[in-house]
Amino acid sequence: RKCYLFNTKSQVWILDENGKDVQGYPLTMKAPASTVVSVVDFDKNLKFNYFVCCENGSVYGFDLYGRALDGWNPQANVGNAAGPVLHFQHNGKDYLAVLNKAGLLSVFGRDGKPRFPALTLNGTFSNAPLLDKSGAKPRIICISREGRIYACDLTGKLQELTWPGKVSGPVHKTLALNGAGAS
Repeated sequence: RKCYLFNTKSQVWILDENGKDVQGYPLTMKAPASTVVSVVDFDKNLKFNYFVCCENGSVYGFDLYGRALDGWNPQANVGNAAGPVLHFQHNGKDYLAVLNKAGLLSVFGRDGKPRFPALTLNGTFSNAPLLDKSGAKPRIICISREGRIYACDLTGKLQELTWPGKVSGPVHKTLALNGAGAS
């Protein structure tokens, strides 16, 4: 059936199509949320999981019933997230990326284990990472408020791209990088 999932600073809510609370909700967060909830259907079977970044520097992951996911109870030391968790799949593997405002990029598998050691990027960040699928392999794109653009491959290799200008507001989901599309 159709449901609506959203979060406030202190709770995660699921409402049914009639606007009624789903049993077991709202779920009270252990720390104030700092981003909107990210919803993931890992196996494309409508068994949704969701992830919330919180002000205590942790990311919490839950299944549809509000139970903590293994490896995400919590995922600590991520820092003050610049935006919600980015999820994508490549070659049958899940990637969940979190960029914090100070430039720490952490990328995890669905089990909460790091895909590679966290990377520190120069600058301050106010937007979630983006996914660039224009090449043979996806890249995680991070754009600093100072206008630095970083591309991270799936092994943790980091490259700084050039783009004239300064980022002064929210970055839209589609932009051009050296002639390649990012989304």
